[in-house]
Amino acid sequence: MTEILQFHRHLQEMMAGLVLDYVAEDSQDLASDIMENFMRTFHCCGYHNGTDFNYSAQFDRRRALNGTILYLQYPIPCCKHNERQQRAAGCPTTFTPENSNFDRGCWPVFNALFHKYVYIIGCAWVGVVLFQILILAATIFFVRNEMSRLGPFGLKLGKSTFEDEELADEEFVQ
Repeated sequence: MTEILQFHRHLQEMMAGLVLDYVAEDSQDLASDIMENFMRTFHCCGYHNGTDFNYSAQFDRRRALNGTILYLQYPIPCCKHNERQQRAAGCPTTFTPENSNFDRGCWPVFNALFHKYVYIIGCAWVGVVLFQILILAATIFFVRNEMSRLGPFGLKLGKSTFEDEELADEEFVQ
């Protein structure tokens, strides 16, 4: 259990670091690529929200868009996008709750997803253990049932096995 908590903490620190290291959506930076894909996929912005990028010293706010120089409040991937990856109207010129995800942080989204899958894996693990216990109990029941019908050394109780063997030998000879 402590390993899961340590892994969870590591993911938390890693996401915070990715936000702090974010440069721009068109940079060749790994942190920017990861955060851009994460924000677009999960419709979120920053760690807690878009204001987290105020602490990103590398965030390049100056962008050229349609021949106009803009100074962005939040990264462009914080804009809402349709299924064809087109930005919502007015974004990134103006960020609003209607056209962007600046008020929805990525950590709460990821945290909920993480807990969901840990729960599913935990339930599956418990199910496997219960199935193994059921198989073990059935095996014990079957063996005990067979042993109660057989005596020591696998001899059937109440019958003379010697006589059975003699009859079998006589049938074989004939």
